[in-house]
Amino acid sequence: ALGGLVEKSMQTLTTKAQPPVEVLIQPPIPPRVNLDAIDDQPVVGDAAAEIVVSVFCNYQSSHCARMLSVYESLLALYPQQIKLAFYDLPLAFHRQASTAAQAARCAHDLGDFWAYHKGLFAQYDQLASQPYARLAKQLEMSESDFSACMASERYKTKVEENRQLAGLLDLDKVPITLINGLYLGGPKSVDTLRFFVDWELARIAKTQAPA
Repeated sequence: ALGGLVEKSMQTLTTKAQPPVEVLIQPPIPPRVNLDAIDDQPVVGDAAAEIVVSVFCNYQSSHCARMLSVYESLLALYPQQIKLAFYDLPLAFHRQASTAAQAARCAHDLGDFWAYHKGLFAQYDQLASQPYARLAKQLEMSESDFSACMASERYKTKVEENRQLAGLLDLDKVPITLINGLYLGGPKSVDTLRFFVDWELARIAKTQAPA
């Protein structure tokens, strides 16, 4: 935004009067939250990536649904540098959020988390119709395995553990994005996320540089 203001101001000057401008102001670096290992969270992206973009969301949130395209764009820009780890934060007034989160984890078991994840967000405002088995069928998953996973409520405890973790960290709204733990609450643009990804890449490169 600052760059845009500078450029607009410079356009009002004559060509000869235009001095070189370098913007040195940077956004403040947010606090860093210490998250547990992501081994049991659904992860999308390069497993060896050094940047972990942790996302707390729930499947009935319109804000989370709109952020999906931002996360997809970020992943496309950094295919080898980042991986997305998804945490469940079902809110009390989103009555289908916990069930939807369990369904997504069952889909993860069956090897198609990302497509199922996107399918749920595509109908975030229709989850009261319980589309979980239908979506699994559309994605050609094993209907019997998916149904057995849902019936067992295998991931009910895990989803609740994610919610409790968010509570311990004072995270109570969605979406929440953490880039290697750097806390970015609320919806963000891809440019904002890129700034902090680049910041982390530069920090890591500096720490790995030979003395």
